[in-house]
Amino acid sequence: MNGFSTNAIHGGSLRDQYGSHVLPVYRTAAFDWESTDAAARTMASFLDGSNAGESYVYSRVSNPTVTDFEHRVASLYGAGGAVAFASGMGAIAGLLFSVLKAGDHVVYGESLYSATTHLIGSRLPPFGIETTAVDTMSLDAVQRAIRPNTRLIYCETPANPTMGLTDLSGIARLAAEANALSVVDNTFATAFNTQPLELGIDVVVESATKYIEQQTAALAVLHGA
Repeated sequence: MNGFSTNAIHGGSLRDQYGSHVLPVYRTAAFDWESTDAAARTMASFLDGSNAGESYVYSRVSNPTVTDFEHRVASLYGAGGAVAFASGMGAIAGLLFSVLKAGDHVVYGESLYSATTHLIGSRLPPFGIETTAVDTMSLDAVQRAIRPNTRLIYCETPANPTMGLTDLSGIARLAAEANALSVVDNTFATAFNTQPLELGIDVVVESATKYIEQQTAALAVLHGA
């Protein structure tokens, strides 16, 4: 098994057809195919979710540079996969709206990144999604907030900006008992300090503008399956 440092440098790295040691940055918007059949197969693989980076359609969807980044981040967490977004809040919104529907309930931490608090507390309710803010440092408070329709428990540890710590294994246990997804924003801790998937958490989000890459606005969403 490779160590963390090796995975941070080489983990999940793609190889191009020329054997480049460092994958180049692909700046193209569109991609060519050898035939119309190849184009049809590529389009179908994106629609059914089976495409694993063998071919591409449009860089808005993905390209080799993005795939390489996703593989590298997933390797740091021992995740089954990762998805990179152009903005952090876009990633969190994409996650929430992909798993929630009207009538569902979300338990979320009182101390989160402020834009996340606004998204969950103010933007989800108009869609018929119920939300409850609690101190996730208290597992008893989290348990009391869970309802029969609770679909997701969202926390952040260490929290931004209070640095409050949440028991991730406890959150994972409560979520599993409620048949809900457990999600943690691991931005402040990073994979170097905390491995949420090993503690039973279902989904990890991390802002890449902090420690991963301090300039580009991207965030990775990872899952353990």
